[in-house]
Amino acid sequence: MKELPQFLNLMLANPPSAGKGVHSWLFCTARQLHAHLPAGQIVAVLENHVAGCGRTVPLTEIVNAVQNSLPCAWSPNAKSLNGKAKTPTVPQSKWPAINQTARTTILQNGCNLTKLVGMSKISFAENTPQTEDIIDRLFPGNPLLCCGNPSCFLM
Repeated sequence: MKELPQFLNLMLANPPSAGKGVHSWLFCTARQLHAHLPAGQIVAVLENHVAGCGRTVPLTEIVNAVQNSLPCAWSPNAKSLNGKAKTPTVPQSKWPAINQTARTTILQNGCNLTKLVGMSKISFAENTPQTEDIIDRLFPGNPLLCCGNPSCFLM
């Protein structure tokens, strides 16, 4: 592996523990590593360094961090890995622009909470559990559902 700058060695040697920013650390570290390593090696390096962070870090999370950090990757002297001048990239929004006309129409004529509750096929006026009916409507056909207390996953 290529010799990395001291600051990157320090970053890699000190990944945060679970719940303290592992996801952000993956992105920031990958952003710096792009100037020194190809994407496949970055994935392997990051995977190795988060192995003991206190949670299972899925490979897809690491790959996404490497891919998502590429457009804003740091590079020395504003040059890319192939030596050509790199033009700065402006992040593109993943969301479409707001259609102000449609927004105004919806806000003036659209639904509010009272109308929404009135449109519901499930009555919440009674003080009886509606869980079974709601699950049946959300997941028709009686599929197998895996449910649990989220706190049990924080081991």
